[in-house]
Amino acid sequence: MRTHTAHVAGLPLEADSVGGDPSPWTARGVFPSMELAAHQRLHRPLSDCTIAIRGVGHVGVALAQMPHQAGAQLLVSDVNAAAAARLAIATGGTIVGAADILSAKADIFAPCALGGVIDQVAAGKLRAKVVCGGANNQLATTADGDRLAECDILYAPDYVVNAGGIINVAAEYLGWPQADSNARVEATADRLADVFTHAETHGVAPHTAADQLARQRIANASLDAPDELAVAA
Repeated sequence: MRTHTAHVAGLPLEADSVGGDPSPWTARGVFPSMELAAHQRLHRPLSDCTIAIRGVGHVGVALAQMPHQAGAQLLVSDVNAAAAARLAIATGGTIVGAADILSAKADIFAPCALGGVIDQVAAGKLRAKVVCGGANNQLATTADGDRLAECDILYAPDYVVNAGGIINVAAEYLGWPQADSNARVEATADRLADVFTHAETHGVAPHTAADQLARQRIANASLDAPDELAVAA
């Protein structure tokens, strides 16, 4: 595809280039977000936590290594039993069936597979008190974010914490230096902290706070842009 259009990114890395597989960058943003959420809701480090990871593809595997190295206990689940077994062996984790991972005894639930995993039924099953993972569109509906809050479960909004991959893709596409991309990815937890603060200040759930902050930034960017860009926005 890249031979026909410039609008392709995530290509194999070449010498001194930026980009490549975005999965590790996604994980690099989720991990510090998970640390922040654990301190915020559980008041303890990841070394004292059990993390249930649903989905052990590129992002799930890359993410799992980080809490494992930090001393966390892992529960892993995937429809690909061989992939789950490989990760469990590599990290000393415990394999949990796909039907049981939501109700597994864990402190943090990390969805890293398909979206829509948090629905009315799932919110009632979850035993974890933090949801923070790399999957897109984790909430089946916006109402499910409110259900998590009502169950005293802290949700780290997906598009806030999993943005590292697309940030590094943007670096490749827009020609940012790798150092700039690194800094933006490493600031993921800072952005999540802003979301949690906004949520607490305004009495809303984190998913609503994230949407409100995003809309504010878009509106501010439109006001600062030239007239023709403002109209387009």
